[in-house]
Amino acid sequence: MGFIDKTAIADLPGPHRRMKILLSNAVVAHGAFHHWMTQDMRALGHDVGLIDPDELCEQFGIELYRRVLLQRIAAERPDVLLLYPPYD
Repeated sequence: MGFIDKTAIADLPGPHRRMKILLSNAVVAHGAFHHWMTQDMRALGHDVGLIDPDELCEQFGIELYRRVLLQRIAAERPDVLLLYPPYD
């Protein structure tokens, strides 16, 4: 099995191209998937952004989180958005 150069991912056609991914942090951060998944996706050459629903929801409510999430999506135009309950 050959090694794929991370810098070449962006030049590959189809599903092997570099993606812009927006990932929601976990409600309970200890051991959550965003800790290990973010590193793995970045190691593959993807651009990964994070959004923290806990801080926004705890301090300002779910409506502000939704508004901020929609603004981030509009501004960053991610290829993939990863969310999980209760924020999906």
